[in-house]
Amino acid sequence: MNYTHPSADQFSDRDRQILANLVAAPDQQTAAAWLGITDRHLRRRIDAIMRRLGAETTYQMIVLATQKGLIDPKALPADT
Repeated sequence: MNYTHPSADQFSDRDRQILANLVAAPDQQTAAAWLGITDRHLRRRIDAIMRRLGAETTYQMIVLATQKGLIDPKALPADT
């Protein structure tokens, strides 16, 4: 499989906001509420980000996103 990992600049501000809220929230339902979207919409966004990063799990997505500098796991979202 020839998979090229996308660079950090290929992710939108909204993608970064979603990732940051996932790190800070105790669960996905809370993250969705903070983002003002439904759980289902959040799940679709997570799935899309996972595909772009080549991640198989949400945990792996967070690790890969952190390695790419997409999120700072120590920072809380500004809109919570």
